[in-house]
Amino acid sequence: MPSFDRLDRVVGLDRNIALVRSSLGQVKQIAHRHDATVNDVLLAATAGGLRALLRSRGELVEDLVVPIYVPVSLRRSPSGPQQGNLIAQMVVPLPLGESDSGHRLRQIAAATAARKSRRRTSLGTLIRGPRIVRRLMLKAVLQQRVNATSASIPGPTRPLYLSGARLLEAFPVLPLVANEPLGIDATSCYEKNQIPCELTTAELEDNTPYDTRNQVGLPPTPIASPGRDSLYAALNPAEGDWHWYVLDVEAGDGSSLFTNDYEEFQAAKERCVEAGKCG
Repeated sequence: MPSFDRLDRVVGLDRNIALVRSSLGQVKQIAHRHDATVNDVLLAATAGGLRALLRSRGELVEDLVVPIYVPVSLRRSPSGPQQGNLIAQMVVPLPLGESDSGHRLRQIAAATAARKSRRRTSLGTLIRGPRIVRRLMLKAVLQQRVNATSASIPGPTRPLYLSGARLLEAFPVLPLVANEPLGIDATSCYEKNQIPCELTTAELEDNTPYDTRNQVGLPPTPIASPGRDSLYAALNPAEGDWHWYVLDVEAGDGSSLFTNDYEEFQAAKERCVEAGKCG
């Protein structure tokens, strides 16, 4: 069952977003008839969509399997107030070569059931672990041959409003740069109300909402008022596949080194620390 590599492309300015609406009641009925879950139905629909896309491009899909990242909740009970993410990731094979939608759904349901039974560790626990654990985890993530990713996010349980208008729909958009926190000191300096600032190890690991080394996602508020050059750069980003950046002390001109090579990033960061420029 070969995997498919032609979906692995650098995401650039031409990224498209397509929205597909359905009825939750209908999805539940389909899941019940096939002894599956709602998420299984969504994965089967994703497999059907990818199958149709590749066939429209003239690609052969016979016996084709596409691996996809699927979040797994580690909470014992879904009820009660939300208290942050407690999830792990599993890789589920999508049988794009299966033409029958019912058979495809049953295969996916069996695959997810088998994988959910395995013991897993929360991604948050790993991210907040020692540096060597974070490095090994990130290397393992980047080495996995996965062609797609998915999310399963419950909607709000009560009406939400923005400037007096009721929120009708919300669509999650996934980041496509592994499971790496933002990890910049500027957010912690903003919280400390001291820029530039020197941060202690305790301040870098205090796990506050502005601690982007441990908190996944963006901080709760902006941390600066951007100038014209910053706005222009945001609207006209340079093309590249970089994952990390750090002050380039070898250049000596205040510029940063951008790279998608983790080992190169770590070596540059160590030089910056030795030079007393990085914490």
